[in-house]
Parts: sequence; C-alpha cells; structure tokens
Amino acid sequence: MTFVRGACDLHRMTNQFIEAGRAQSIAVQLEPARRQFDPRVLPLLRASVDRIQPDIIQTHVVKGRFLLRVSPLGNGCPWIALHHGYTTEDKKVRLYNRLNRWSLPAAERVLTFCNPFARSLEQSGVRPDRTRMLPNSIAPSPYATPDEVLESSKRLSIHSQDRVVLAVGRASSERDHADLLHATAQVVHELPGLPIRLVLLGDGVERDPMEQLVSSLRIRERVIFAGHHPDTRPFFARADVFVLPSLSEGSPNVLLEAMEAGLPLVSTAVGGVQETVVDEESALLVQPRDPQVLGTALRRILSDGPLAVRLAKAAYAKVQEHFRPDHYRKALLDTYSDLYAEVTAEKGA
Repeated sequence: MTFVRGACDLHRMTNQFIEAGRAQSIAVQLEPARRQFDPRVLPLLRASVDRIQPDIIQTHVVKGRFLLRVSPLGNGCPWIALHHGYTTEDKKVRLYNRLNRWSLPAAERVLTFCNPFARSLEQSGVRPDRTRMLPNSIAPSPYATPDEVLESSKRLSIHSQDRVVLAVGRASSERDHADLLHATAQVVHELPGLPIRLVLLGDGVERDPMEQLVSSLRIRERVIFAGHHPDTRPFFARADVFVLPSLSEGSPNVLLEAMEAGLPLVSTAVGGVQETVVDEESALLVQPRDPQVLGTALRRILSDGPLAVRLAKAAYAKVQEHFRPDHYRKALLDTYSDLYAEVTAEKGA
C-alpha cells in the first residue's frame, strides 16, 4: 500500500515504484491522502488490513511507522519497520526524526543498515534483540556509452585531460562538502600542474554557502556544480576518483555505485562505510572533519596510478561478492521466516 497526495485518478496513477511492483505481480494498493499526516487514512488502512489479513506488516517511512504506533492495525500481526537513518537539514525533518524515535520501539523487528545505526536505535529504546542488519545492495546495470560520457562532459565543459573528482549527494550539512572544498583547494595547491576538476552532483540547502566558499577559496574554475541528474552513469564513467566526505552515513548506495563503476574511493570512516570497504585495501578512509587528511588521501590517489588501480579492483570485487540483490533478498526473507516462526510458536504455546 502506498499513499498518493493531490488530485489524481488513482486508477491511472503510475510511477517507478508502482510499475516495479506490478512487474513482479505484486498487488499495489493506492490510497488518497490530503497531506503528509492525514487522519482520514486510518480507516482506509484498517479496512485494508481486515480484508488482506496479512501475516506481517512492513513499513518503510516515518508516516507508516507513526500510523502503526498510534493506531495498531494488525490485531496482533507482527510489524517490521525499516530504519533509514536521520538527517537534520530543516525543522520538518527534525520533527519527523522525533516521531520516528517514538514509533520504532513498538516494532517487533527493526531493519537497519549498519551497526552504528543499531547502537543509536538501542539508545532510542529499541530492544537489541529486535534489530537486524540489512545492508544496501546494487544490481549490475549497463555502463554509460562513450557518446553519453562525451555529451555529459561537453555539457559541463570537462576536457579530456581533466582529472575528475566526483562527489554525489544532497547538498546538506551532514554531507560536509565544505571540508571537501577545503581539501580540493589543498590538492590544487600541492599539485598545481594537475588539471583537477571537482564535480558535485546533487542539490540542496547548502548549495549557496558552498558556492560562496568556492569563491573565497579561489577554486571557482576547479569546481563544477552539476546539480541533480537522474542518470548518474556518465558521471561515474568519466570520474577518476570518487569521494564521500560525509559526517554520517548508513549503508550508502552511492558508495556501492562507485564500487560497481570500478572507481578508487576516498571516504570518511563513518556509519556503515567501514562495514562496506576496508582502509588501504578497497578504499582510503579518513576521519571526518579533517580536510587536510582528506586532501592528502585525494592527492595520493590522483598521483599514484598503481594505488588507484589496486583500490578500484578490490572495491569492485567486494561489491560483486557481498552487495548483490540476492544477498539483500536472503537477509529479508530470513527475517520474515524467523519472525513468523516466532509468532506462530508464541500463539501455539
């Protein structure tokens, strides 16, 4: 079940999520909602649960978790909640975080991406025995064609001799692009003859402060604000190194995308990053809030070809072995089976 806000014909409504479900012969039920938290959806949810009689209810977003907590709908049906972590870019998001922390302890299972998130959940009242790890996965996809890469490069005025450092993500405080810009300025100073271009893919509330910082660091000609692009493949194909400067992460999809693209990686050692790659083996990991060390790591990869190749090969091998959809599906199905067996045993006791 998913909610649709705004006036539309529910019978004709479609999007990528709906199409993906129907392609797998999964019944997708759409329900109208006037706003983010619309109390009118509660009787609709109750009617659906009564009709379907599910064995397990699973929620994915704050709204679903909140509704399950305020109005138990399953009549004893076990509840699994997916926890995606927290961001803090505005007051609305911080309010959602508080609602989420209140809701999650009531779930029979909470699926999260990494051990640091699990420890945070425990501090919020979630019982440790109810938490399960479910790292992200990535499916193989076609690489960008040479023409697509060339077109993307022309659009951003990237030249063939440029060494491209790629960062992908929302321009928000927890992504810490400010330290990345300081690190880039350091690399430009240390390697003045190297034509370095930092490509920032994504948009957000920190975009204007970032542009001001670029000007004050005098690296305007070295930084490209590419904005949001639904197809990131040409950017990964053109990059020489991928960098993730975040202050917090779960199991970052964008890191898996870079590994799949065969790029050498520089990342802060936060969240589930250390459960995805290993320092000096499949990436260079640095502590957050240290732009000098981040810059040194970038310089090492840009100036040491054998190191870059070794790290990229190891990262690619790791994503093949540990982060495919089959691994994700097995972990999720095991959670369903274990929880259903536990509830069945309790009812029979």
